[in-house]
Amino acid sequence: MITFEAVTHRYGAMTALDTVSLSVAEHELCVLLGPSGSGKSTLLRLVNRLLEAHSGRILVDGHDVRSYRAEVLRRGIGYVIQNVGLFPHWKVADNVATVPRLLGWERSRIRARVAEVLDLVGLPAGTYGGRYPHQLSGGEAQRVGVARALASDPPVLLMDEPFSAVDPLGRQRIQGEFLEIQRRLKKTVVFVTHDVDEAVRLGDRIALLKDGRLIQHDRTEVLLERPATPFVAEFLGRDRALKRLSRVPASALARSSAPPDSAGALPEATDLRLALAHFLESGTAVVALQDGAGRITGWLHREDLEALARAGGPA
Repeated sequence: MITFEAVTHRYGAMTALDTVSLSVAEHELCVLLGPSGSGKSTLLRLVNRLLEAHSGRILVDGHDVRSYRAEVLRRGIGYVIQNVGLFPHWKVADNVATVPRLLGWERSRIRARVAEVLDLVGLPAGTYGGRYPHQLSGGEAQRVGVARALASDPPVLLMDEPFSAVDPLGRQRIQGEFLEIQRRLKKTVVFVTHDVDEAVRLGDRIALLKDGRLIQHDRTEVLLERPATPFVAEFLGRDRALKRLSRVPASALARSSAPPDSAGALPEATDLRLALAHFLESGTAVVALQDGAGRITGWLHREDLEALARAGGPA
């Protein structure tokens, strides 16, 4: 779906990207990960031509991005940034409607789509559509940014540190919500972050960059299991086995029989790393798992999770 062919970009005499080649498959969420100055955001911005490559090519669905007028290209690609970039004097509904209006959609279609995507990100239009950006929390503003990017139903989403300004609890929540949206919509997503935990939780694949070069590009599980260089291993951290737990929902380890001493409950989609943190904080031995309707679907035992962690994480 998105292909980078020997892409080089320079800022003056400094080479920001050095012959980077990689492909992002259709419906895949690829995370661009690396330290500051590694070229992550530069690579992302080349896709919608906010920057222009000095050499090499970027293809979207087989077409060179330079074959489109920049404004036409951008209307077909969703874009979410760290500071949201909402128009402060426009209401939420108007912000979300930006691209559909530019595309000339009929008003009734725009209203229906705005309501649809605001519901999708958990901000009902009846409650939030008439608010202004300054009336939103940081997490709510980021949700509006995601809704705006999805409004015209683009096949590609570019996300540049989209959740980094949100507080840790809100960030964890919005990550989970975005994963659910991605499972439903199956967009092709390029997602920039410097946060290893976020990359591991969200990415189908991770492309790790350093000093403008691509060091390793693999499925997330492969990257964690078999780092290609000492730099990759060091950057991912010594707790790579623990990080792998965030890739697995608690439901994958659930037992079906009800124990006599269960205490509390967790959503069945909770990842095993968060479930382990819950056990350590609460001191309980068993928790019930619930679906979205609050129905119990199984029970998670602390001993099973600890045994998995000791074994080095999921196979």
